[in-house]
Amino acid sequence: MSFTPNPDKDVSSSPAMLGLDIDPELSHPHFPKPDPATGALNVDPEIVLKAKGMGLQISFFYSSLSTANGCFGRRRSASTNAYVLLGDTNAQVFRGDEKSYTYSIGATVGGVTSYSSLSQSYSPTTLTSTASGFTEALPDGSLLFYGQLVSGSAPAKYLLSSVTSPAGARHTYTYGTGVEANLLKTVQVADGRLVTLTYTNSVTTSLLSNVQDWGGRYWTFTYDANRQLTQMTMPVGCSTQYTYTLLGASTTLLGSITDPRGFTTAYAYDSKSRVTTMVAGTGTWTYTYSTAFGSNGGAEVTTPTGAKTTYLLATNAQYSAVVHPEGYRSTYTYDSNFFRSKEQTPLGYVSSQTYNARGQVTASDDVLGNRTTFSYDSANNLTKIQYPDNSVVTLNYDGSRNLTSRVDPLGNRTTYTFDGFGLMLTSQDARSLVTTYNYDVSGNVVSVQASDGGVTTSTYDSLGRVLTSQDPLGRVTSYGYDAADNVVSVTNAAGEMTRYIYDTCLLQATVSPLGFRTTNTYGRFEKLATTTDPLGNVTTYNYNNVGWLTSTQDALGNVSTNTYNAPGQLVSRTDPLGFVTTYGYDSVGRRVSSQNARGYVTTTVLDAKSQVSAVQDALGNRSSYTYDTMGRQRTSQTPLGYVSTTSYDLAGRMASMQNALGQVTTYGYNAVNAPVSVQNPLGYVSTSTYSANSNRLASTTDPLGLTTTNTYDLAGQLTFRQDAKGYGITFAYDQAGRQKAVTNELGYATTTSYDADGRAVTVIDGTGRVKTMTYDAANRLLGAAYADGTALTLSYDRLGRRTTMVDSGGTTTYTFSARSELTGKTDPGAYAQAYSYDAVGNRNVASNPDGGRVTSTFDGLDRETSKQDSSGQLTTINYDANGLWTSLAYGAGSVNYAYNAIGDVTTLLYKDSHSSVLATIVDTFDAGRRKITQTRDGNITTYSYDGNSRLIGQTKSGYCATFQYDSVGNIVVKHHQGQAPTSLSYDAAQRLVTSLDGAILTTYAYDGAGNLSSENKSGSLTQYSYDGENRMTLQVLPDGTRATSTYQGDGLRRSLRSGSETTTFVWDGTNYLSEY
Repeated sequence: MSFTPNPDKDVSSSPAMLGLDIDPELSHPHFPKPDPATGALNVDPEIVLKAKGMGLQISFFYSSLSTANGCFGRRRSASTNAYVLLGDTNAQVFRGDEKSYTYSIGATVGGVTSYSSLSQSYSPTTLTSTASGFTEALPDGSLLFYGQLVSGSAPAKYLLSSVTSPAGARHTYTYGTGVEANLLKTVQVADGRLVTLTYTNSVTTSLLSNVQDWGGRYWTFTYDANRQLTQMTMPVGCSTQYTYTLLGASTTLLGSITDPRGFTTAYAYDSKSRVTTMVAGTGTWTYTYSTAFGSNGGAEVTTPTGAKTTYLLATNAQYSAVVHPEGYRSTYTYDSNFFRSKEQTPLGYVSSQTYNARGQVTASDDVLGNRTTFSYDSANNLTKIQYPDNSVVTLNYDGSRNLTSRVDPLGNRTTYTFDGFGLMLTSQDARSLVTTYNYDVSGNVVSVQASDGGVTTSTYDSLGRVLTSQDPLGRVTSYGYDAADNVVSVTNAAGEMTRYIYDTCLLQATVSPLGFRTTNTYGRFEKLATTTDPLGNVTTYNYNNVGWLTSTQDALGNVSTNTYNAPGQLVSRTDPLGFVTTYGYDSVGRRVSSQNARGYVTTTVLDAKSQVSAVQDALGNRSSYTYDTMGRQRTSQTPLGYVSTTSYDLAGRMASMQNALGQVTTYGYNAVNAPVSVQNPLGYVSTSTYSANSNRLASTTDPLGLTTTNTYDLAGQLTFRQDAKGYGITFAYDQAGRQKAVTNELGYATTTSYDADGRAVTVIDGTGRVKTMTYDAANRLLGAAYADGTALTLSYDRLGRRTTMVDSGGTTTYTFSARSELTGKTDPGAYAQAYSYDAVGNRNVASNPDGGRVTSTFDGLDRETSKQDSSGQLTTINYDANGLWTSLAYGAGSVNYAYNAIGDVTTLLYKDSHSSVLATIVDTFDAGRRKITQTRDGNITTYSYDGNSRLIGQTKSGYCATFQYDSVGNIVVKHHQGQAPTSLSYDAAQRLVTSLDGAILTTYAYDGAGNLSSENKSGSLTQYSYDGENRMTLQVLPDGTRATSTYQGDGLRRSLRSGSETTTFVWDGTNYLSEY
């Protein structure tokens, strides 16, 4: 219940809500649920239009408890149908949803009469009147003026004449004459455009027949002879149908709603016009009303699953308590103005709020007692927020209630300026970088000039929808729409169009620029029923009669299922192989445990705010967490008791992190919260700077002062990166913003071209070699062809799993389980492997091409604990509570491991098969986690490093070595005691080009793709050749010996031929398995 308003939310074009508070579930246009508090059925189709300074929203209400019979039909009204009735001693304000608020008449001063809201119908608005009408001021600063006096009305009735935003944008209402007297005819928005309402003559009063917006779109309304709305049709053609049922002798109530897809929801009522049943398909919801639920009455709602929710009412039809289907109770209390002030859950957790007289929250206490306070000025603007950690955000406004500045808890100020309609003209961030906005006459943003001078421009149609957007580089994206405001096409700057096809107001298909179509179908409650990919593969979704997903069937017929308890909590999930995962919940309905298909249980402990305070894994290992008053994780304790701590500054940014050894890393930020420094526990600092005219990262400098710089174009794309030696890489992009070229420091370029669907179809490397790719309609790679004439061909099953790979070495085939686990792989030459898995997908058996079997076992955390290879050798692994290896035992011996508190290996103890110690290695580390000593059987080696953590010295008894680096981290000198120094040099692309080891000079040459092409060691030349994927295919040694290699399509070496001998390699995934 704790509350935090968002002072940064842009509401300049939000629709005026006219004092309404609409529950989307209780007023859904196609399947609304009755209000348990009153039993009323409320329906709320709506029209939403973008307009200058303030959007326009017109909601059309139906209520089964209404007695209305005006121009909107029987029991119907609209949000625009607001008015004031003036009596002898009081005035009543009626909203469009027929809620009313009563005010007592107060004093008249200077021609202005004031009114006071009565407690039994308290409203946080203020009401005044003059001779011209009534003005109602909403807490947000909006003004509703009621100035249309209905001639001859008694009591006097004043209709809504205008709505004015806090910034001055105004909607003006005009009314008809004659048979349309006092019927709303037009709404004029701030830029002068009109929404027009048209009526047809009818007994009693005319009926609304259509609404036309300024774009020429029509919403049409059809009625029966009893003035009941039977059909509402949207501009795109979607129609909602209504039928009515007779209650008693003369009362007719809404009996059914049929949505545009033909799904009907039906309702039945009691004698008080309260809904008693709602039927949707095979699902029936029942509603029972009784004073047995409490002195003020209440209701019980039973869903088709049998779940019961009981609502107990307080005064004013508010809930005093709700008994949830899971069995727990939430209780609520209210202040004297009927604002909810307290909520208590069954665990005793209480959250509370206090309000001022305008209904604005002044203090909010969460369930842990952490308080946030809110201050307001005399104009009801939120001016200060003080959070539980005592950080303060300050807000300032102009006379039109536009937010002009926001000052964060550290004093960083962001400022804004606005025009007379409340449209933002400039925003200046805390670095003083200014963004400028320009608008057309309708209030649409036509240009945005960023702080770096880049300008983005947009054009709009008459309805305020973006037609084109041009980025600062002149690249134009265009958009198309249907009459329901759905985007139906997007064409990028390269002319590639994606289409979106709607029917019955839902997305039916997406068509790529190359014409590949993905289609959707829907069921009841607008739930996705099927998805068909461009290859015709169908995924099917099934739901129960309350709309919960019960099963998913893939294109091969494999089914995953979900089961739920009556309240709707997911209690189990069954995979396509029949293995079940189950879930458990606490007494307030929060998920706190899961049991996997092997029977292992993980439990979670939640605090009062549902923050995870502990997790106990399936083996009983417990990790715990604490949080600060702002809900940020403060500490983390491992199962072994090691604690790491995080601290935050007043702006909520991570200020420091202390690990379990007490070593602290600190973080610094600039005024706009971008990171500018990181200081490690050794005191070494890395820094970042940002462009002077933008917030893009301009440079990074390491602890040694070596700097890498970035350059961007006006669209924010990285175009050049320069290293600390002054060498750079350039990047180029196509019209669609895709990277088309990368040119290295030596001028060699790799270029990529794309098809209309954005898939890379050709790549030309720095040597000029061309690789071409083809794809299927589902965007899966079908093949690659290389400059040397070789090719790769791939095929897939209906789930997109690779079934064959044909490369220069032959065909590889793959098989899978229903759970998409790889069950078999056969390489060229009939080298076959087979795999099986346990209930949760751990691979427990692998059969090799030679017939051998490798078996594995796993612990409750799915970690491998033993492996027995085909020769019978057994390897076992043990873990500590933190999940680190403590021992590894194998046929010839074992290794024991010890760690420090942050997981660095501090001791390795090697033993033979008789447990005799073979070697002991002890390592120590500095605060930067760098190894500084290693003791091996009593012999100590020490290590030293520079500020970039590069090894610069290594010393042990009778030996030392030193290393020197250039500014980009390449070793330029390495000197081992007793040997001549080795000097190394590099080209601009950081590739080794010479190595001088004493008198021995070795030179290295590279091709345009960066592959080593030759190595010349004092006249002895070794040469290398590569394929189109830059894999070495030939090595020619100085004596002329040739070694050739071939590769699988996955890049793994398949064969090596040296002299007359050929070795074939077999891989288990990417792991070497065997050779033949």
